[in-house]
Amino acid sequence: STNHEAISQQIRNQGQGEIPHLFAYSQLLLAVNGHEGLYATCGTPEKFWAKWKEEDIIEAEFIRLKNQNLDEKSLASIFNHRPTSARKEY
Repeated sequence: STNHEAISQQIRNQGQGEIPHLFAYSQLLLAVNGHEGLYATCGTPEKFWAKWKEEDIIEAEFIRLKNQNLDEKSLASIFNHRPTSARKEY
């Protein structure tokens, strides 16, 4: 399958004889075709790559979630390391 080839290439490219430096900061690797996707972290053998599943959320719930106000702890974790102007703009 196309995803099998993509996973094989991702794993091969991480090898010392290839381009491992391109994966130094990768958090998530993806193998995606037009119908399905698989994901893993660097160094994951092919048999442990997981199938990407989209969560079905009805539109009303999506709108509620994206417009929900964040609590102070969440806001602090997002903005405390940024300039004050960033939080004011938010």
